[in-house]
Amino acid sequence: MITFDESALVLMVPEAEKLVGSYRRKFTTDGAIGMPAHITILYPFLKSTAWNDTTRRILMDTVARLSSFSFQLVRLNRFREHNILYLELSPDSEILNMIHLVSGAFPDHPPFGGEIPPDKIIPHLTVAAGFGNDEIPKVEQLIYKEVASHLPLNISVGELSLAIKVSNRWTISESFKLGDEG
Repeated sequence: MITFDESALVLMVPEAEKLVGSYRRKFTTDGAIGMPAHITILYPFLKSTAWNDTTRRILMDTVARLSSFSFQLVRLNRFREHNILYLELSPDSEILNMIHLVSGAFPDHPPFGGEIPPDKIIPHLTVAAGFGNDEIPKVEQLIYKEVASHLPLNISVGELSLAIKVSNRWTISESFKLGDEG
């Protein structure tokens, strides 16, 4: 079994990777160490010491209750208080439902470590983060020029992925088909 200290449950968004992957690798810490374009469903998740047949079965049973769905990435936006640039999505109801269902199955692991109240979670795809107030407008303008003409971007979701961080590198360990996909 692989040993890992961090994990996350994510929706991989390969359609967006083509569009924003280079920015994520350059402007996000997780992108710089291997995490492709994604939407976070549950982070932090389990350490390898807690990942076992029981937790895997709980996750599989939870994901089996969900149906595949679609959404669009509609525009570049910013969490101003944190200077995070992200792709906004619509509709977000299916993703919010997934976040609440999965976090309910693992109550000791609230989304975003419990730092964001459940009713304040905004599903998104991070494109750039970690900039000061002086830098962010320039980065936003650069990314906007490249990305805006490609939006909206249609996304189909059929699985939830377990991403693990091993030796300071993110990798997808396995994926779980949604109920109607398996």
